[in-house]
Amino acid sequence: MSAKLDRKRLNLKALRAFECAARLGSFSRAADELCVTHAAISHQIKALEQQLKAELFIRQGNGVELSNSGKRLQPHIKAAFDKMEAAIDTAFTLTRGKSVGVTATPSFASKWLVPRLARFRSRYPDIDVRVQPTLAYLNFEESVDVGIRCGKPPWAGLKHDPLMPIHLMPVCSPAFLAGIPKPKKPEDLLKVPLIHADIDTRPVGEEWQLWLTAYGVNSPSALPGESFHDPALAMNAALNGFGLAMGYQELMADEIAAGQLVTPFPKPVRHPLSYYLVYRDLGSEPESVGKFRKWMRAEAAANDKN
Repeated sequence: MSAKLDRKRLNLKALRAFECAARLGSFSRAADELCVTHAAISHQIKALEQQLKAELFIRQGNGVELSNSGKRLQPHIKAAFDKMEAAIDTAFTLTRGKSVGVTATPSFASKWLVPRLARFRSRYPDIDVRVQPTLAYLNFEESVDVGIRCGKPPWAGLKHDPLMPIHLMPVCSPAFLAGIPKPKKPEDLLKVPLIHADIDTRPVGEEWQLWLTAYGVNSPSALPGESFHDPALAMNAALNGFGLAMGYQELMADEIAAGQLVTPFPKPVRHPLSYYLVYRDLGSEPESVGKFRKWMRAEAAANDKN
């Protein structure tokens, strides 16, 4: 097959007939799939063979099988049609996308995002939000349009918008605080059961160390206590009187306002990490994704004022 074709001479019908017949191993089944006659498939493939000056199928009895030339051509034609279908799907998604795939850590999803989604739905009732809570980085090309990540940019292949800072604050239930000697100095907290919220990628006790250092306390290199590797779980443990948790002020605002969580030292400490919105740089994006990102930034700004 040495023939070189330019785009003007490409016969897409013939190529489609070849791809279908090669995939199904039958002219008749290809005709059924493409809603044409067996004769039409045969004619299209014969025309393609004449154009390429190569036999693509070996006809034997009532069946056909790919020739060596057909076997070389088939994977390339299949890949080309797969790419065209993906491109068309992307183009239409960009113009009429009505859903947003969102990934976030379980703590951010449960304590901050989900409680606010009713406001998004009331404003944009025609846009569905698909939340995927995970500590892993998911593939943006498959199921994710927007990610909320806790960390420091950049992230390879992604754009980022600052969403909100993180502030550390020790919290516990009112009953737990009433049941321990009243802490007068930050180092007094080292005498009570501690709860650690550090996720798997951070050393256990690191956030307590950050807070204690900011308060001028030289704490031990290793701190005792229970570790849940997730701020939401640590917060729930504190709510249930399990101990004193180092929590994220931005995720605990509702519980603190309701008096369900209290703190012996109300001055928060700035975490070195922040929350960011991350997304692919597509040049243009589905309208639904743009609306969601704008809404998220507005919600975060309102949260920062409260």
